[in-house]
Amino acid sequence: ALIQEEARKSTHAFCLEPGAGKEGALKVGRKGVGIFQVKVTGRAAHAGNEPEKGISAVEEMAYQVLRLHSLTNFETGTTVNVGVMHGGSVRNQIAPSAEALVDLRVATVAEADRVTREILGLSSTLPGAVVEVTGGLNRPPMEKTPATARLLDTARRVAKPLGIELTEAQVGGGSDGQFAAAEGIPVLDGMGGVGEGPHADHEYIVVSALAGRVALLASLLAGSGEPGTDQLGWPSNWAERPDTRPSISGIISWWPRVICRGVMEIRFFFSAQMSVPGWGSPGTGRFREIRYRLSVPLPSSRTDSA
Repeated sequence: ALIQEEARKSTHAFCLEPGAGKEGALKVGRKGVGIFQVKVTGRAAHAGNEPEKGISAVEEMAYQVLRLHSLTNFETGTTVNVGVMHGGSVRNQIAPSAEALVDLRVATVAEADRVTREILGLSSTLPGAVVEVTGGLNRPPMEKTPATARLLDTARRVAKPLGIELTEAQVGGGSDGQFAAAEGIPVLDGMGGVGEGPHADHEYIVVSALAGRVALLASLLAGSGEPGTDQLGWPSNWAERPDTRPSISGIISWWPRVICRGVMEIRFFFSAQMSVPGWGSPGTGRFREIRYRLSVPLPSSRTDSA
């Protein structure tokens, strides 16, 4: 609710999720995410003596899994995946219950509505089995709009003098940026670090790319994407840093403040844990820190607000 409330008071939003792929592409579209739980109730019976008196919840769930997976349509970008399933308790009993967790990804709001109705409307195949479905859309789809395209053009204009070539991507993962987009404002997502392997053991970010990403964000916040305004400068000694890749995670923080008329100060802080080449012994569990401070020229039409 807080994100939507702030979005309604904003003209655009930036989300500092990592960029897409090695290029750090900005994410102008995201699939909506649905989360559902399917519960099946059957009837227990001895698997050897009286199997005909039982109703197998596991068998019924098998039918439901096939039905759910049949809703996947790669052409429209819709995927339905049963990621977790369990049922029964012992080998020699007709299973009286089964449960499954379902993940839904959809590219458009219309498709989200259609597939959600399909999932919530599941019914049993076996006589006497009971199917109950709960859940719904967790994050709405973020669709690229003309306003998003204009905001991306501004970001590209800002990025060019910084030596950054921005690309765009539409991805299947979810972020909080989708809540802002649902309020009708343009969102540039993936403004954070550059790297690969999200949620994988080999996930990493490229430390030397962080300066450019923060410079891009600071320049956009300072309004320098507008034609005729000054562009952001950045400390040149960052280029002397090696291209290091933290194997666990990094944290970026920055604090902007107006320090005098027409100048904003950006303090940039990055910390990476353990296995960063050249920053200490692997496995120490300690954090290594990099700190920078820079001044950002604000557009001439702006002054600091005392």
